[in-house]
Amino acid sequence: MDEQPKDAQAERAAMEQLQAQLKSIFKNLPHEVPLILFTQPGKNDLFSAACRFLVRGVREATPRVTLREYDLKHPMAKKMGVNRAPTLLLDPERYKVRWLGAPIGEEARTFVEAVLMMGNRSSGLSQESLKVLKKIASPPRRRQA
Repeated sequence: MDEQPKDAQAERAAMEQLQAQLKSIFKNLPHEVPLILFTQPGKNDLFSAACRFLVRGVREATPRVTLREYDLKHPMAKKMGVNRAPTLLLDPERYKVRWLGAPIGEEARTFVEAVLMMGNRSSGLSQESLKVLKKIASPPRRRQA
């Protein structure tokens, strides 16, 4: 008999359950969310692979998430101001959100929430909060040490 160990069965069942949950979460996503991943072979390869794995899992749950990947040496990295690997840009034509490293562990939840907000084009902020944000004219100044 060719039975899988219980650990492998449990892992597969957990992955299937996670995939079903992601499909449910993303099923009504109205807008596309393009992602761009910048990597560099030999530099933080484990984090690059983890980031790629998570994004592919989300892409399997919804066709609304797309992924392009570039090496840090590619002209696109310079154009986007990226100089660390891995760096993940979330809908860079619309938002200024970049993720340094890989959204793993509890950060995966934050990543999913960010994709949802971008795909719905809604921050979930109250009208009061949006009014306050509109009053901010420039980014905060950095303190000199």
